[in-house]
This record gives sequence, structure tokens and C-alpha cells, in this order.
Amino acid sequence: MLFADNCWLIACSSSSLQHMIETVVQALGLFGWHLDLAHSCWCSTSPDETLGSISVRGYTEERRSRSVGFKALG
Repeated sequence: MLFADNCWLIACSSSSLQHMIETVVQALGLFGWHLDLAHSCWCSTSPDETLGSISVRGYTEERRSRSVGFKALG
């Protein structure tokens, strides 16, 4: 896990990623921290035709296409 205004989790599948996010949210909550699920997204190296979403605690996490991606670490 990497924190720098971003939190990166690396998983082998979307279901594994969903479980990891739920675990991180729970662990952060123990220390009074939170993860802004309303503004988070996920990416994959899979083809864009397989765009999907995962649901964590009532929030639907958007998968960004490879052409859009996201800016991280400056």
C-alpha cells in the first residue's frame, strides 16, 4: 500500500480488489481515518471492453479506461 494523496492496492481480480478495499476501510476506521470512496476509482490492464465496477460499502467504484487513466504522484 502506498500513501501520497493516493492509496494504491494491487490485486489479481476485481473481486479480490473489492475485498482488499473493504479490509483497508475497516482498518483505517480503527484509527479514525477514512478512505473517500465517493471520489475513488480503479484501473486495470485489461482491455477497455471489459470496463466494470465494484461496490464497496454502498459506493460504486468506477473503473477508468486505459486511455483516460488517472494522474498519481504529481
